[in-house]
Amino acid sequence: MKIKKYLFILLFLFNILTFADGIPQNFEEGYMLIDVKNKLKDPFFGVFLNYETEKVYIGLRNFLDFIELSGIEIDKKEKVVSGKLKAEFFRNKREKSVYWKFDDDRSFIKNNELYIEVGSLPEILPITNVKWDLDDYRLTIYPNFYLSIELREKAKKRRNKIRKKKREKKKKEDIEKKLLSLGMVKLKYNADDILKWFDQEKEEHKEDYGKLDIDYRTPLLYGDFAASFKAYPEYELNYWRMNYPDVFEGKTIEIGDTYLQGNNLFDASSQISGIVIKESKYKTYYDRGKNNISGFVPNGITVELYQNKILIDYQEAEDNSYEFENIELISYSDTFILKFYDQRGLLVEERKIKILSGKEFLNEGSYDYNLYLGETKQSEKHLALDISYGILDNLSYKLGGWSLNHESEKKKKYNVLENNFYWRTQSIKHPLKMKFQWDYDLDSDKRQDTYLGDLMLKLGSFDLDLRFEHYSKRFSEEKNLDKKYEANLRGRYKKLNYTIGMDIEEYLEKKIEYKVDLSYRVAKPLRFSIKNKYEEKNSKYGMDLNINYSGSKTLNLILGTSHDWENGKIIEENYKLKVNKRRKRGQRLSYGAGIDYNPKTEEIRYSIDFTYYFTDDVSTLFNYESSRDNIKMNFYGEKVVNLEKPFAKTKTGNPETSWIEGLVFLDSNGNRKKDKDEECFKDVEIFIGNKSKGLTENNGKFYIDGIQPYKIQQLDISYENLDPMLSMAEGSGKFIALPASGKEIHIPLTPISSIAGDIFIENGNFSEDEKEDILKKIEIHLVHKGKIIKSFKSEMDGFFMFEDVQPGEYVLKIEYKGEKEINFKDNELPVIVKSGDFYDGFVFGIGKL
Repeated sequence: MKIKKYLFILLFLFNILTFADGIPQNFEEGYMLIDVKNKLKDPFFGVFLNYETEKVYIGLRNFLDFIELSGIEIDKKEKVVSGKLKAEFFRNKREKSVYWKFDDDRSFIKNNELYIEVGSLPEILPITNVKWDLDDYRLTIYPNFYLSIELREKAKKRRNKIRKKKREKKKKEDIEKKLLSLGMVKLKYNADDILKWFDQEKEEHKEDYGKLDIDYRTPLLYGDFAASFKAYPEYELNYWRMNYPDVFEGKTIEIGDTYLQGNNLFDASSQISGIVIKESKYKTYYDRGKNNISGFVPNGITVELYQNKILIDYQEAEDNSYEFENIELISYSDTFILKFYDQRGLLVEERKIKILSGKEFLNEGSYDYNLYLGETKQSEKHLALDISYGILDNLSYKLGGWSLNHESEKKKKYNVLENNFYWRTQSIKHPLKMKFQWDYDLDSDKRQDTYLGDLMLKLGSFDLDLRFEHYSKRFSEEKNLDKKYEANLRGRYKKLNYTIGMDIEEYLEKKIEYKVDLSYRVAKPLRFSIKNKYEEKNSKYGMDLNINYSGSKTLNLILGTSHDWENGKIIEENYKLKVNKRRKRGQRLSYGAGIDYNPKTEEIRYSIDFTYYFTDDVSTLFNYESSRDNIKMNFYGEKVVNLEKPFAKTKTGNPETSWIEGLVFLDSNGNRKKDKDEECFKDVEIFIGNKSKGLTENNGKFYIDGIQPYKIQQLDISYENLDPMLSMAEGSGKFIALPASGKEIHIPLTPISSIAGDIFIENGNFSEDEKEDILKKIEIHLVHKGKIIKSFKSEMDGFFMFEDVQPGEYVLKIEYKGEKEINFKDNELPVIVKSGDFYDGFVFGIGKL
């Protein structure tokens, strides 16, 4: 710090001797570090300091050039700063005028430059904050508009996003679909209770010796074929399905056994056999009306529901589906995470759900559609079609038609026309989202309409949601609900979240219920919550207390009590405890326990289970439940076999995933092919994304399975056991694979090279300040096959350098982003790079036009 002060004093004495004329009394010249919006920094920005008032003055034109802001004129004769700032610099896309008359008290002119006191900047430009620290010699300025560098960054991100989408689309289009492949098969053996094998008194049944199920996946007829069936003790086809993904602009066609999605209003079967055109795979749905989260997964999958990283419930999928009911929101910013575990206890997938995600909204002029056509197992025909259109960016409309059969004995049909309007504000600070749904029953003799409305508003730390439901006579009788009104106000104070709400339901009679919910996050893994509800008509009061603990990725605990009173007397109470300890990959044991106690009946139900995994594929489960008063010992085994490579060591439990194999080798000539004399590397750790997938074998080979299909993946390696001068060939390791199929992906390593050079500005053409300004605004690009591979911003002395350059033919290209008129002797310089060399001596000469 003292060195900076002494430097400033020396500069001051030097300036008094050399530049005394034109500087007001008590002023000294020096340099400060200027920081503009944490985007632009210059450690030696010229300033003047009035050491009596400790005020800092900067050259206005120099500052405008530094932030690359044009359109501002400085009239020194009239003492006026004026101009217009373009609309693109502002979020609201409106241009702003600039007009400021300067005076001698806050400004002076030196060397034809207007210097102003930095505190005056907000009077000239939209600047919210200006700070200067004379101890650190630091000047911080925060403009309330986009800088040119920010606009370039945003444009670059947009271009990169478009390029990425195009690359991904092209990559997906370039996938070689297969007419026929052997595919992958999964064998599952499950003996529900092996203790029955040793019970001589019980009658024998084939089921006692276990069940064998088979899942099969393969690329077929340029699509993906899936089938599942029971093989023992009796044969039965569970389902079959042909899947053609991304056929029409991201739409998937499914033929065979599938699921009808989005029919939450109707009491009709979701399982159909037919044809479906829809978006991607099975979605997860959040139903605002019921506060339910539901979706479709294979049977046997355990689904855990986390709210803001804390486990609140879990269940095992039945009928290939799951549903969590009556979930209480804490705020609109709640993030729900669903974790899916296979029967080996290993995590296979995670899905995130955000309440204010806005997936219903389409861009202006764009459209979307879904079609479901098929029959249920009871031979009842189902048809559903919806078409969505973006009227504006913040206003969308969806028209849907439903023709469904009721599951009840009455065999009622649903023929309903559904209209949905979605509208939201563009406010970031106070977002508002509204939905209005109108369903018209086409079967009714008299017009019977159903109306559903939803409003969600965020006001700072408060969330407000309003909802109404008006059902037609038919739906009213089915749901035992005619009308419903709901209002909730949510807020937060430090670690405490609270909800105050009211529900009004009308059916035969009116019922009003009030609620107050509190949730306190004691620590990151521990949450305490209390829910209170009061029903006015019958003087009913209910209270639920819950403690949720998610102390690690594997240990979870849920402790809860519930009490209900009517007219001051307790009518129901319950206590429960659930503990679940999952295993990590490589561990052998997992366990769980549960206790349920009802003081009214004095009934205690408890269960305990231990699962021991002999391998990832073979396990045994010991289970005891007091309600059955018996002990069960389950034996489970599964194995996925790659029929194309039956002797490969498969680790995956999902036959839908992809696999790859390849070599890690030294590509000494840069041709990306393994030549006879090129070395292979053993014990190299392979990564996909950030996850380690194992080591290469002695011959440099690797085999990886369990890879998500139809997704662009990036292979990477650890250089721990390799020469640090080696690097993966540029663009290598990127791939996309088909389900239940594989491909060869090799990893060529090449010795890295470097390129260095200088930018030379001819003497006499520019002053030292001009040279410095020019160099700050120059970038050197390394171009390969017409594409910029790397860029380097020039050093203060004109030096530039590119490291980790792969073999190939390149062009060095110079770009000047300033306003001065300059001339380059050479705009481009060719470079031919071979393995492991250092290339220097490249010079770009600059002169005046």
